[in-house]
Amino acid sequence: MGKLTEARVRTTKAIDKDQWLNDGDGLYLRVHKGGSKVWIIRRKRFGKTQIITLDNYPTMQLKEARLKAAEYQPKKDVSNTSVETLANKYLDEIARKDFKRPHYAEGYFNQTIIPSLGNRKVRDITRADLVALIQQYSKRGPRIADSLRSHLKKLFGYGVELGYIESNPMNDMSRRVAGYKPTPRERVLSDDEIRNVWAETSPNARLLRFLLLTGLRIGEEQNGLKGGERWVVPAELSKNGRPNGYT
Repeated sequence: MGKLTEARVRTTKAIDKDQWLNDGDGLYLRVHKGGSKVWIIRRKRFGKTQIITLDNYPTMQLKEARLKAAEYQPKKDVSNTSVETLANKYLDEIARKDFKRPHYAEGYFNQTIIPSLGNRKVRDITRADLVALIQQYSKRGPRIADSLRSHLKKLFGYGVELGYIESNPMNDMSRRVAGYKPTPRERVLSDDEIRNVWAETSPNARLLRFLLLTGLRIGEEQNGLKGGERWVVPAELSKNGRPNGYT
């Protein structure tokens, strides 16, 4: 992701002298005092600075300039990328940004995936390696072994996206490998049990009654916010990713 935004590119003006706005990876927008703007690549070649003019703005927009600049970048050799390198990129760029509870993923990566596979090259990991790791982990329980399977599938899928490997060795690997068979929850409270909850006087009784009335999870209740006569669950805490309010 570059440093510039569409708004900054559009609104920046040079007053006393030309300005050079750095987007990263050698791409610059040169803003002239006269008002014109031009996309330029500056890079080192054999110890000398090379300047390549791309096109004027707004004829060439920011997104187009980035794509063009990428063509001038030296190709990276990803053939020797280790699983640890990929895992840390995944945690930084995916899990910690997109997951509501990234520490769960970090636990699997830091305690199992990286110690077991981290020193090996991504391209050398086989389906058999991953099956063996998951089945060994299943001794702790089939459900958490299946969670490990899910994390491994996402990790190597990200490796495909980045071009480290051509195909995901986790594709078509089902829950059978972990020995996990999810069972639907059919247990519901009877009328007598609900009456007992309403008659309960223990310190947690009010919390239980609140959860029954609202259908909230306990974490949503404990971390929600009271707004007037409403109990508000922010989007970052809500299971569906949308803010909810309860009167």
